[in-house]
Parts: sequence; C-alpha cells; structure tokens
Amino acid sequence: MSKGARKPSAARLEDRAADCRKPATGPRRRPAWLRARLPLLLAACALAATPSVNAPEPATPATPREFFNAGTQKLREGKLREAEAFLETALASQLERLQPPALYNLGHVRFAEGIEELKKGPAAQPTAASGRRAGQHGDEAIRDADSALAGAKS
Repeated sequence: MSKGARKPSAARLEDRAADCRKPATGPRRRPAWLRARLPLLLAACALAATPSVNAPEPATPATPREFFNAGTQKLREGKLREAEAFLETALASQLERLQPPALYNLGHVRFAEGIEELKKGPAAQPTAASGRRAGQHGDEAIRDADSALAGAKS
C-alpha cells in the first residue's frame, strides 16, 4: 500500500462483499472489439492446449549431468521411482561436483517415498490402541506369573 492510501474499514469491506453476492441484473454486453475477436481467441487457445502429435521424445540421458537433470525433473513431476533411478546413476559416476546435489535430491525422493508408504499403512490411532492392548495383556501375564511363582515358593 502507498503512504496516502487508506485501509478499508470493516463496513466498506462488508459492502463490497455484499455487492459481490448480488446476482447480476441482466446480461452484460461485451465490447464490440472483443465480440469480434472472441471466437478467434477461443480457437487459438484450443489449438495451443492440444498436444502436438509430433512432440519429440526426451532423449535418454548419457552423461552424469544429464542423469542428474533428468532425476531432478522427475522429482518435480512426482515420479519418484524414475527420479531415484536417475539420481542413483548420477551418483554412481563418482563425480564430486554432482554428489552433494544428487544426494540432496535423492534424500527428498526417499523422504517422499516414505510418506507414500506411510499413507498405505494402517491408521495411527487403531495401531496405537492395539499396542496399548498388547502391553496390558503383557502386564497381566507378568502379574499372573509373579503370583504363580509366589504361590510355588510357600
């Protein structure tokens, strides 16, 4: 905000919100220049949105740097298995300048894979409750064993 601008008051904000909730009173007319060009703009957007049939396939990586870059790109896309394979290949090259960033990215891959594995597992509350029940059964078994041993000694 500039120095001279005032902050809108709560009442002004409520009035603006009320104006936004009001239904439109009638159809709005688009300007003539937009009405004439709108079909052309829509067609251009549709053409731009369709993928090209002759889109080139990404080349398979050949150098350690390309493996690192491909792994990083796959990490951004969320393709964790592919990212892990590319980054491990880059690490296998033993290039010192690539090892720190490759290990860093590989750590992100493995962390994200761990999160995915945790999502597949059982829910936390039932698992914790099951653990508590097992602990209680163990405590009861120890008490029973202690009382049996105490009765055997007398």
